Amino acid sequence: MKYWVIAALAGIGFSSPVSAQSGPPADWSGYYIGVLAGSTDDRNEVTDNGAPYDIFDTSGSGAGAYLGYNVQTGAMVYGGELAYSPWKTDSNDHTVLQRDYLDLKGRLGYAMGQALFYGVVGYTHGISKENPANVSEDATGLNYGLGVEYQFAQRFTVGAEYLERRLDADYTDSGFPGYEGDIKSQSVMLRIGMKF
Repeated sequence: MKYWVIAALAGIGFSSPVSAQSGPPADWSGYYIGVLAGSTDDRNEVTDNGAPYDIFDTSGSGAGAYLGYNVQTGAMVYGGELAYSPWKTDSNDHTVLQRDYLDLKGRLGYAMGQALFYGVVGYTHGISKENPANVSEDATGLNYGLGVEYQFAQRFTVGAEYLERRLDADYTDSGFPGYEGDIKSQSVMLRIGMKF
Protein backbone atom coordinates (compact mmCIF):
# COMPACT_ATOMS: atom_id res chain seq x y z
CA MET A 1 0.00 0.00 0.00
CA LYS A 2 1.61 3.23 -1.22
CA TYR A 3 5.15 2.08 -0.55
CA TRP A 4 6.28 4.74 -3.04
CA VAL A 5 6.04 7.38 -0.30
CA ILE A 6 8.71 5.70 1.81
CA ALA A 7 10.74 4.75 -1.27
CA ALA A 8 10.85 8.37 -2.39
CA LEU A 9 12.09 9.59 0.99
CA ALA A 10 14.60 6.76 1.14
CA GLY A 11 15.95 8.01 -2.18
CA ILE A 12 16.31 11.48 -0.69
CA GLY A 13 18.26 10.05 2.21
CA PHE A 14 20.68 8.18 -0.06
CA SER A 15 21.15 11.00 -2.60
CA SER A 16 21.62 13.86 -0.12
CA PRO A 17 25.09 15.43 -0.14
CA VAL A 18 25.20 14.84 3.62
CA SER A 19 24.20 11.19 3.34
CA ALA A 20 26.04 8.14 4.59
CA GLN A 21 28.89 8.45 2.07
CA SER A 22 29.91 11.97 3.16
CA GLY A 23 30.17 11.80 6.94
CA PRO A 24 29.21 10.21 10.25
CA PRO A 25 25.55 9.67 11.15
CA ALA A 26 23.55 12.51 12.67
CA ASP A 27 22.69 12.52 16.37
CA TRP A 28 19.25 10.93 16.86
CA SER A 29 19.43 10.45 20.62
CA GLY A 30 17.01 12.05 23.07
CA TYR A 31 13.36 13.00 23.21
CA TYR A 32 11.34 13.99 20.16
CA ILE A 33 7.80 15.08 19.28
CA GLY A 34 5.94 15.57 16.04
CA VAL A 35 2.77 15.55 13.97
CA LEU A 36 1.61 13.11 11.32
CA ALA A 37 -0.94 12.94 8.51
CA GLY A 38 -1.81 10.30 5.97
CA SER A 39 -4.23 7.71 4.64
CA THR A 40 -5.45 4.31 5.81
CA ASP A 41 -7.11 1.26 4.28
CA ASP A 42 -8.87 -1.07 6.73
CA ARG A 43 -10.62 -4.43 6.38
CA ASN A 44 -12.89 -5.79 9.10
CA GLU A 45 -14.05 -9.42 8.96
CA VAL A 46 -16.92 -9.81 11.43
CA THR A 47 -18.06 -13.13 12.86
CA ASP A 48 -21.18 -14.09 14.84
CA ASN A 49 -20.30 -16.75 17.42
CA GLY A 50 -17.51 -17.94 15.15
CA ALA A 51 -19.56 -17.97 11.92
CA PRO A 52 -18.78 -15.47 9.11
CA TYR A 53 -21.19 -12.53 9.27
CA ASP A 54 -19.84 -9.52 7.35
CA ILE A 55 -16.73 -8.23 5.57
CA PHE A 56 -16.29 -4.57 4.81
CA ASP A 57 -13.43 -2.40 3.60
CA THR A 58 -13.00 1.24 4.54
CA SER A 59 -10.52 3.92 3.56
CA GLY A 60 -9.91 7.47 4.62
CA SER A 61 -7.49 10.01 5.98
CA GLY A 62 -6.45 11.49 9.30
CA ALA A 63 -3.82 13.30 11.32
CA GLY A 64 -2.28 12.94 14.75
CA ALA A 65 0.75 13.42 16.96
CA TYR A 66 3.60 11.37 18.41
CA LEU A 67 6.32 11.51 21.03
CA GLY A 68 9.24 9.24 21.75
CA TYR A 69 12.79 8.70 22.95
CA ASN A 70 15.84 7.37 21.07
CA VAL A 71 19.13 5.91 22.25
CA GLN A 72 22.02 5.85 19.78
CA THR A 73 25.11 3.63 19.75
CA GLY A 74 27.21 4.42 16.72
CA ALA A 75 24.91 4.04 13.75
CA MET A 76 22.35 1.93 15.62
CA VAL A 77 19.32 3.77 16.97
CA TYR A 78 16.66 2.22 19.21
CA GLY A 79 13.87 3.51 21.42
CA GLY A 80 10.14 3.77 21.95
CA GLU A 81 7.29 5.88 20.63
CA LEU A 82 3.66 6.60 21.48
CA ALA A 83 1.41 7.90 18.68
CA TYR A 84 -2.25 8.92 18.58
CA SER A 85 -4.10 9.20 15.25
CA PRO A 86 -7.85 9.67 14.66
CA TRP A 87 -9.10 8.70 11.18
CA LYS A 88 -12.33 9.37 9.30
CA THR A 89 -13.08 6.47 6.99
CA ASP A 90 -16.03 5.31 4.88
CA SER A 91 -17.18 2.57 2.53
CA ASN A 92 -20.21 1.78 0.36
CA ASP A 93 -21.87 -0.25 3.12
CA HIS A 94 -20.71 1.42 6.35
CA THR A 95 -19.55 4.82 7.47
CA VAL A 96 -17.08 4.87 10.33
CA LEU A 97 -17.38 8.30 11.86
CA GLN A 98 -14.23 7.88 13.89
CA ARG A 99 -11.50 5.28 14.11
CA ASP A 100 -8.96 6.24 16.77
CA TYR A 101 -5.65 4.40 17.12
CA LEU A 102 -3.21 4.61 20.02
CA ASP A 103 0.04 2.97 18.93
CA LEU A 104 2.85 2.03 21.32
CA LYS A 105 5.91 1.09 19.26
CA GLY A 106 9.45 -0.09 19.81
CA ARG A 107 11.85 1.22 17.16
CA LEU A 108 15.14 -0.14 15.85
CA GLY A 109 16.97 1.75 13.14
CA TYR A 110 20.20 2.40 11.29
CA ALA A 111 21.48 5.94 10.76
CA MET A 112 23.22 6.86 7.51
CA GLY A 113 24.30 10.49 7.37
CA GLN A 114 21.21 12.58 7.97
CA ALA A 115 18.85 9.67 7.23
CA LEU A 116 17.42 7.09 9.64
CA PHE A 117 15.94 3.84 8.34
CA TYR A 118 13.96 1.92 10.94
CA GLY A 119 11.46 -0.79 11.72
CA VAL A 120 8.79 -0.80 14.42
CA VAL A 121 6.74 -3.37 16.31
CA GLY A 122 4.33 -2.85 19.16
CA TYR A 123 0.80 -2.76 20.56
CA THR A 124 -2.29 -0.88 19.34
CA HIS A 125 -5.54 0.01 21.06
CA GLY A 126 -8.28 1.14 18.67
CA ILE A 127 -11.81 2.47 19.15
CA SER A 128 -14.29 2.82 16.28
CA LYS A 129 -17.81 4.23 16.02
CA GLU A 130 -19.87 3.25 13.01
CA ASN A 131 -22.80 5.07 11.49
CA PRO A 132 -25.70 4.52 10.73
CA ALA A 133 -25.71 1.35 12.84
CA ASN A 134 -24.43 3.25 15.89
CA VAL A 135 -22.10 0.36 16.68
CA SER A 136 -18.84 0.84 18.55
CA GLU A 137 -15.94 -1.55 18.75
CA ASP A 138 -12.95 -1.81 21.04
CA ALA A 139 -9.96 -3.44 19.32
CA THR A 140 -6.46 -4.39 20.45
CA GLY A 141 -3.55 -6.14 18.83
CA LEU A 142 -0.18 -5.99 17.13
CA ASN A 143 1.38 -3.28 14.97
CA TYR A 144 4.51 -3.42 12.82
CA GLY A 145 6.00 -1.39 10.02
CA LEU A 146 8.88 0.43 8.33
CA GLY A 147 9.90 4.05 8.12
CA VAL A 148 12.53 6.56 7.09
CA GLU A 149 13.33 9.98 8.53
CA TYR A 150 15.65 12.75 7.39
CA GLN A 151 17.18 15.22 9.84
CA PHE A 152 17.90 18.85 8.99
CA ALA A 153 18.96 21.94 10.93
CA GLN A 154 20.14 19.55 13.69
CA ARG A 155 16.75 19.46 15.45
CA PHE A 156 14.05 18.94 12.83
CA THR A 157 12.98 15.82 10.96
CA VAL A 158 10.74 14.89 8.04
CA GLY A 159 9.81 11.35 7.16
CA ALA A 160 7.29 8.69 6.21
CA GLU A 161 6.08 5.52 7.89
CA TYR A 162 4.12 2.50 6.77
CA LEU A 163 2.28 0.84 9.65
CA GLU A 164 0.17 -2.32 9.60
CA ARG A 165 -2.14 -3.23 12.46
CA ARG A 166 -3.72 -6.64 13.18
CA LEU A 167 -6.48 -6.18 15.74
CA ASP A 168 -9.22 -8.22 17.43
CA ALA A 169 -12.49 -6.35 18.06
CA ASP A 170 -15.33 -7.07 20.49
CA TYR A 171 -18.92 -5.80 19.99
CA THR A 172 -20.29 -6.93 23.35
CA ASP A 173 -20.51 -3.41 24.78
CA SER A 174 -22.61 -2.35 21.76
CA GLY A 175 -25.25 -4.97 22.56
CA PHE A 176 -23.98 -7.65 20.17
CA PRO A 177 -22.59 -10.45 22.35
CA GLY A 178 -20.77 -13.09 20.36
CA TYR A 179 -19.86 -10.70 17.54
CA GLU A 180 -16.15 -10.25 16.93
CA GLY A 181 -14.07 -8.50 14.32
CA ASP A 182 -10.69 -9.27 12.76
CA ILE A 183 -9.28 -5.91 11.63
CA LYS A 184 -6.35 -5.42 9.27
CA SER A 185 -5.31 -1.78 8.98
CA GLN A 186 -2.67 -0.40 6.60
CA SER A 187 -1.62 3.23 7.06
CA VAL A 188 0.92 5.47 5.32
CA MET A 189 1.83 8.61 7.25
CA LEU A 190 3.98 11.63 6.53
CA ARG A 191 5.72 12.90 9.67
CA ILE A 192 7.30 16.19 10.75
CA GLY A 193 9.16 16.24 14.06
CA MET A 194 11.53 18.04 16.37
CA LYS A 195 14.13 16.49 18.68
CA PHE A 196 15.39 17.83 22.00
